[in-house]
Amino acid sequence: MKQIFRVKLNDAKDCFLRVPHNLCKEDEFAKMVYGTASTAYFSVMPELTIDSDNLNATVSLNSCYARQLGISQDELVTVNFLKCLPTIQSVYGSHKSEDLDALELSRSSLEEKILQQIKVVWPEQSFPVWLGKRFNFIIKIESLSPPCSVGILCPGTELDLRPRLDTLSVKPKGFQQKNYLDSKASAEPED
Repeated sequence: MKQIFRVKLNDAKDCFLRVPHNLCKEDEFAKMVYGTASTAYFSVMPELTIDSDNLNATVSLNSCYARQLGISQDELVTVNFLKCLPTIQSVYGSHKSEDLDALELSRSSLEEKILQQIKVVWPEQSFPVWLGKRFNFIIKIESLSPPCSVGILCPGTELDLRPRLDTLSVKPKGFQQKNYLDSKASAEPED
């Protein structure tokens, strides 16, 4: 069932969509249509403080992530709740981090932090990851395996993240940017 909501921006350090508690079920996902025809997908999180009055229903989203998606404060969006999405085995992406040393030092906990902050990904998506109270960087998803239009991350999903070539002043020896999957995503989420 599609519903119209007004977006409120928040400062939570994650990429989850907060929705009125009486409208979401555990382990549900959401497809949001906004702007002229843009689409984004989210894991949903129930929020007791969000207004669930049908005339003024709101959803809440991190302001940094909203900026990456092109979503504005008080924008009207259409949300459709989804029952399931395919599980992703591998994610190939790049980051623009200027502080590659800090990113490499945190590599061991990076996958865990990503899973705590975002669950739903799709090709061409850009999203922030917070490695502390003040440090975040943007990851851009290049492709998913198996190929699909959207999917969920889970423990065991392989994350292959590489620095974007345009952010490196000195390229690592032997570094080559690879296109892992040339086929376009085809699987569609179940409503």
